[in-house]
Amino acid sequence: MLFIFLNFFSDEKLLVRFYIKDKSDIENIINLGITDITHSIDLKKGYADFVLTEIQYQKIKDLYPNEILLRSSDTRTLINFGPYYTYNEAMNEINNFYNNYPNLVSSPFIVGTSWENRLIKGIKITSNNNSKPVVWFNSAIHAREPAGVSVLLGFGSFLLKNYNKNPEIKYLLDNRDIYIIPVTNPDGYVFNESYSSGLWRKNKRDNNNNGVFETSYDGVDLNRNFGYMWGCCGGSSGDPSSDTYRGPSAFSEPESQAYRDFFNQVKPTIGVDIHTYSNLILWPWGYTSTPTPDDSSYRTLAWKMFRHNAYISYQAYNLYVTDGVTDDWMYGATNEHPKALGFTFEIGENFYQPDTNIILEQVGENIFPFLYLVKSAGPYIELTKFSYYFSNDTVKISISGMNLGFNSPINNLYAKIQILDSVNAIPLDTIVYIGSLNSLGYGFFNIPNAFSFRALNGCKNYKVLMTFYNNAGFIQTIEKFIAGQKQIVFSDDFNNNSNWQVNGGTWVFSNGYLRTNSPGTLYNNNLNTDVRLLSSLNVNNYDYLEAIITHRWRIEGNYNALDDVYDFAGLDFSEDNKLFIPIKRFWGINSNFRSDTFDITMFKTSNLYLRFKFYSDGAVRDSGWIIDKIEILGANVCVQTKQIESPISDFSKLSIKTNSNGIILNIPYKSWVKVKVYSVDGRVVFAKEYNNMNDIKIELKNKGVFVIFVQTDREKIYFKISKF
Repeated sequence: MLFIFLNFFSDEKLLVRFYIKDKSDIENIINLGITDITHSIDLKKGYADFVLTEIQYQKIKDLYPNEILLRSSDTRTLINFGPYYTYNEAMNEINNFYNNYPNLVSSPFIVGTSWENRLIKGIKITSNNNSKPVVWFNSAIHAREPAGVSVLLGFGSFLLKNYNKNPEIKYLLDNRDIYIIPVTNPDGYVFNESYSSGLWRKNKRDNNNNGVFETSYDGVDLNRNFGYMWGCCGGSSGDPSSDTYRGPSAFSEPESQAYRDFFNQVKPTIGVDIHTYSNLILWPWGYTSTPTPDDSSYRTLAWKMFRHNAYISYQAYNLYVTDGVTDDWMYGATNEHPKALGFTFEIGENFYQPDTNIILEQVGENIFPFLYLVKSAGPYIELTKFSYYFSNDTVKISISGMNLGFNSPINNLYAKIQILDSVNAIPLDTIVYIGSLNSLGYGFFNIPNAFSFRALNGCKNYKVLMTFYNNAGFIQTIEKFIAGQKQIVFSDDFNNNSNWQVNGGTWVFSNGYLRTNSPGTLYNNNLNTDVRLLSSLNVNNYDYLEAIITHRWRIEGNYNALDDVYDFAGLDFSEDNKLFIPIKRFWGINSNFRSDTFDITMFKTSNLYLRFKFYSDGAVRDSGWIIDKIEILGANVCVQTKQIESPISDFSKLSIKTNSNGIILNIPYKSWVKVKVYSVDGRVVFAKEYNNMNDIKIELKNKGVFVIFVQTDREKIYFKISKF
């Protein structure tokens, strides 16, 4: 009877939160043999989550305050996959991707096989077979983490559905190979589909070769089995019964061997290993506190990503010591493959949150972060600023940006602009030399008044294409919009709640503001709430769309620190009122009202929804988020207007000459003539009308670039000249 009793307890799994003071407490718990620490660690709030057996728990339960979050013998907490993908469903989904988008998705291929001969399968998403930079995504290397599978397949679905709708997505699929391996540990994953707690982490290696699978002893932690710094530094266990057992040797497992061989074959520039949980973005090194030589690149990407998902981000060692892990191997094993930026994503607030709404939240909040990683796999120009102003009838455009590509400098870079509505515009300055841009983290540019064109016929709205290129074959086109005349699609100043649905929390409509809490109070802890439009907006007929939010906030978190984000607010958009994608998240302190403008053209659809989301944890409150106004504005390209034409056209013979005194016009017939000369900033520097003349001298001693407008009784035309 005693044997049966002990065997039951050795097999039971518990998820326990220990309340600690500092990192030394974590090390003490690990030294006691409790090695299966989750990534849910918050030293500032004093807790760390561990998975352990009942016997382990009984040994240490009195050493630290704690609470049991999940116990496998408790029938009230039994795990089922619910809306998560099972292994077979995930394999069916990548088959569906191929069947529905055969021009964008490869036939599912076999990466390798597992101990129990299950197939590890993946797909490649791309639009052509050209040689291109590679980005790698895998999930479920730890068997108890199905949320990663959902997020990864959700991202794949987003790419495929938007290829023909979004120019940026089209460019990425035309210029990247995106590999998706959804279930990296199929044996352990399938085991969890029926394992009561769902907390099995490892693969299913028979460690003692007795022919019987024993959860108390068998299995290898695949994410401690990789060869770079394998077993070096106390970041894994040599005990087969441990959940962080690193295996008998580096790459001892068929699953990690398959991962290694295929990764080395396709040679990614960016590699992403998706886990749960804790809403973290981690990067190498895990085995040492020394930063990598590319720490600036890691931090630059992390800054961009966490503004969308609000995930705390830092070097993995700062969490706890690990060795033999995927992202260290991706980055460090340069004797096997070119150096790749390796990332670990820790998604969600628990291993299992089988609620469709929560799963969709996790998909949506990682769309933009994953897109940044795809962009960074090769040379990529990101415009961080696109601004313009009208000076009389001249449009001046300034640009700033950076090269997001890791290890991908761009030399001798040019940019040129094309105004798609050439009838209503005269190009002036259309090409600019940018020079050479360094790689991710260092390659920035800023060019005031880079381009200009003359706006004709009162037109204020233009679609423009900026093409960045060099003589080495790099070319990237970015579509932007000049919106000098916009229409209000939707506007609300929150005098009442008639347009809105409140979902949870303490949202208040008060004195023309939408607030997360009543005036003079602090917002509540443990909020995950939103206010969303009751009805969708049909914005599909606009060429350009923007959102303007006027607001202020005091929300716990340091906006300038990657590792100090706790509560946040967000402005999110959706086309189905289910999958919301954050355009921006806000935290920290902004005490004065400000207006933020976002280009949301990518969301234009016949069913556009927006929402305001607010999240808070269980500690530290502030005065919250106050929104004064939300506006959605739209614009369309001007209706094309033909220039005045005449049956007789002699302007091909018009002669324009310059000398030190000015400009000489010769018109091959006598006519009434109107002449205007503009500087490139739109100022009129000369204007005069003539009767019955064809030879005209214009005094203009200033040097520079000018635009000449000439109108006769037959037609009118613009010319650009340079006078030096």
